[in-house]
Amino acid sequence: LTGAVAADPCSPGTVQPQVSQGSCDKCEAGSFQEQPGETACERCPAGAYCAEGASAALPCLEGSYSSATGLSSSGQCTACPEGSFCSTSSLTPTECSPGTVQPLAEQGTCDKCDAGKFMNESGKTACFECVAGSYCAVGSGAPLPCTAGRFQNKALKVQTSASDCVVC
Repeated sequence: LTGAVAADPCSPGTVQPQVSQGSCDKCEAGSFQEQPGETACERCPAGAYCAEGASAALPCLEGSYSSATGLSSSGQCTACPEGSFCSTSSLTPTECSPGTVQPLAEQGTCDKCDAGKFMNESGKTACFECVAGSYCAVGSGAPLPCTAGRFQNKALKVQTSASDCVVC
């Protein structure tokens, strides 16, 4: 600055790579600088985005992900697909595990299968109905067979626990 007694360091989000300059330059979109007085901006990391003049990388929101670096807006993060979930700052989607499903895109969690249903595979969008002769608790990854001397007729009621199996 004209008439300045001492040089002021550039603020976070700005840099000046040359000496004897009167101003600082904003970091370009897709980059950031956390520290004051720096000469270069850092590329925005994977799982995050950086707007112009960013002093910190902002995470891709829950329900989205990105393995790319240098993103400049949240809209560049990719929507999480059905059958998966993406937590904040995800680099890739994570498939729902057995016993859980996700029928919607852009979600941060998977839903447990309801009682009377199960899912024995990963990355699915809907649970299967429990089968006769078995029971399925909340979040079941497989139908569990009734114990010896007991049965379950699927048509009679939803089987959610071993006590739902009837004595022969």
